[in-house]
Amino acid sequence: MKSRCGSDRPPLTVRVAEATHMLGIGKTKLYELIAQREIDTLKVGRATLIVVGSVHAFIERECALSRMANVPRRKHGRPRKSFVDLAASSRP
Repeated sequence: MKSRCGSDRPPLTVRVAEATHMLGIGKTKLYELIAQREIDTLKVGRATLIVVGSVHAFIERECALSRMANVPRRKHGRPRKSFVDLAASSRP
């Protein structure tokens, strides 16, 4: 990623809009993570800058937690009745 000054080094900080794009979340969720001290910020004047290293650390922590939990993925949609449940409910 090229910065404004033409350097090939990745940025140390990004603005809120870019951080939400990087994480694929909305501004509200990003501000919740900031309030929970999951992601670090800097204030420069009125600008809120998100520390890119803390974004990467957050992603690593979340990936590690999900690997440790080994939680099966939830199926999408509403729960369906099984054939056994349907047969039992149709009996008098």
